Amino acid sequence: MIAKMKEQVLTVPKNSLYLAHFHDRKIIKNPKFVESFLADFNKAKSRFVAREECEGDESLVQPIGYTILRQEGKIYYYLRGNPTDIRLNQKWSLGFGGHVNLRDAHDNGAANTHLVENSMLRELREEIESPYFDSVRGLFAPRAIIYDDSNPVGRVHVGFVNFIDVPAEVYLPFDQQEVKEVRKDLQNTIAKALHEGASWETWSQLVIDAFF
Repeated sequence: MIAKMKEQVLTVPKNSLYLAHFHDRKIIKNPKFVESFLADFNKAKSRFVAREECEGDESLVQPIGYTILRQEGKIYYYLRGNPTDIRLNQKWSLGFGGHVNLRDAHDNGAANTHLVENSMLRELREEIESPYFDSVRGLFAPRAIIYDDSNPVGRVHVGFVNFIDVPAEVYLPFDQQEVKEVRKDLQNTIAKALHEGASWETWSQLVIDAFF
């Protein structure tokens, strides 16, 4: 894991994306909107910026791949082992993923969405010790976009919600340092846990309300 203060992350100008629709909703899963948003994202002029600089620069947004793993009809969710953001401590999460950094830019001239896919696969390999994610491609097919302009952190990040259906025969051993505790349940069980007061990170709450 790269130290936050030294990390360079992918950014795009905020004014290159149409974000006005998110003011009241925070997550949009309309297929036509998602398709249009991805097209605009790929047209945007991206650049890598030191993370400590862009975290406070609201003229830029940082793309985050947010991947939900589903296997035999059940969804994985987890507590992070050592969250770099204290706000995520002791909160359940559905999503695996993180910032796009220079390690993901090994394909010269790649589309922005391709860089997010590279990041998604790298993060999955770091957190899950399975050869399944070593060679697969074509798994990045966002079902929703998250943008939360209600707080400073949300205003500089945009999330690409992606579901991956893992074959039943694939074993997923999670890295104990990255993932403190992992569970797998049906969607309605997870939704019930949310509404009964379980503590979830904000993006996971949005995904549960939108899809479960």
